[in-house]
Amino acid sequence: MMDFEAGQRWHYHTREGEEQSTLGILRREVNSGRVLLHIRIEDIILPNPRAEKGIQTVLGHTPISAEALEKSVTFRAEQAFVPDDFSGYETWREAFIRQEAGVFTISVKEILDVVEQGAAAGLTKPKQDFNPVFLKINKANKELL
Repeated sequence: MMDFEAGQRWHYHTREGEEQSTLGILRREVNSGRVLLHIRIEDIILPNPRAEKGIQTVLGHTPISAEALEKSVTFRAEQAFVPDDFSGYETWREAFIRQEAGVFTISVKEILDVVEQGAAAGLTKPKQDFNPVFLKINKANKELL
C-alpha cells in the first residue's frame, strides 16, 4: 500500500476536461485498523447551482478509504500541499461519531460524478436508496472500520 501522509499533493485519474486537477491530503487517520484519508480536490469543473457563477472548482473535504485513493492516484506531485481549512473534516468527524457519516470507497473520479449528480438533483445529502458509495459504521457493522 502507498504511504499517504498529510501535506502530500497527488495527480489522479481525472474526468475529461479536468486534467490539471490535483488532490491534497488534509489528514490521515486510522480507525479500527483501516486507513482513512481526508482529501481536498482542486481545479475541478463541477456544475453546482449553489456555487458562484454555477461552477464549483474545489471540493474542500472528501473522506476516502486508502484503498480507493490508491486506485485513483497516478503520481505524487513535487509541489507540496499545505492544508489550511479543516472545517469540512470537523463537520464530518462530528457526524461520523454520531454514526451519520462514512467514507467513500469509490475512485476520486467517481466521487466527483456522484457529487455532480447530487448537486444537479439539488440534494444536500444522499437518500437512503441512493447508490451505496459510502462505507458507513452503524450498530450492525462496527467491524467495518
